[in-house]
Amino acid sequence: KMHLKQDLTLSDLATASSTTAKKLSILLNHYHKTNFYDFISSYRINFYKKMLLDPKYAHYSIMGMAEECGFKSKSSFYKAFKKHTGMSPKEFKDSL
Repeated sequence: KMHLKQDLTLSDLATASSTTAKKLSILLNHYHKTNFYDFISSYRINFYKKMLLDPKYAHYSIMGMAEECGFKSKSSFYKAFKKHTGMSPKEFKDSL
């Protein structure tokens, strides 16, 4: 669950994957058609969606859950969430 680490870097992930940052970047860009930030954000958004369904997180605010998912700021979370789902976190939560 490295994606939950707020200060995760491309180098951190590359080291954990036994490769170099350059090779990992090429892999993400060429084969996954994404960059490091969007790749990690997709994992964080999926974790956020799971948290919404878990009663143990019911008392968390939207931003509290976003921080648990690895996002550092409200603006980065909302921007990534909108990009990956097409709606705001509140709209998504209300649609459940």
